[in-house]
Amino acid sequence: MLERILITLSCFLLATITFFLIFHYTEVQFRAQSMEIIFVIYFVVLIILLIILPQNFLSKDINYSKVLNITTFVNAIVLYLLLFFVYANIYFVADRSISIRTMIELDRKPQIGMTKKELYQYYNGDMIMERRLDHLVYGKFVQLDNDKYINTKTGTICAKVFSFLKKFLNLSQGG
Repeated sequence: MLERILITLSCFLLATITFFLIFHYTEVQFRAQSMEIIFVIYFVVLIILLIILPQNFLSKDINYSKVLNITTFVNAIVLYLLLFFVYANIYFVADRSISIRTMIELDRKPQIGMTKKELYQYYNGDMIMERRLDHLVYGKFVQLDNDKYINTKTGTICAKVFSFLKKFLNLSQGG
């Protein structure tokens, strides 16, 4: 059992290192898509390793049942996916959060602080909206039709789910 967890953690660690190296040393144009590709490649590597390596390659004296083999295989896959989703959340907060960006700008001038006007100089609303729309089109949540953006079926489903969630949790309409 421990072997499969170690394999999963190793694949996730290698994916993370690959991601860091590529993003640090190159100018990546499609960052979210590149991150997905890297993690999918290591996901495939994980599945191959889980299939070809025996369950008990570290502890050869233990014999595992078929049910336990399947269970640990599924657990390894679920663990990798959960780690990826946590990592993706952290990545997207760092990449897109205006709140994080604001705190970083304030941290650059900790002794003097900044006024709202000074903070607004760091934001280009058109650029922020353009980038988000590009990601929505790429993710097939919206489509551009005669210079107008419209939700796809997936976009409509997401809009309804999150609209319900925002109303249910009494969250503001803003994003």
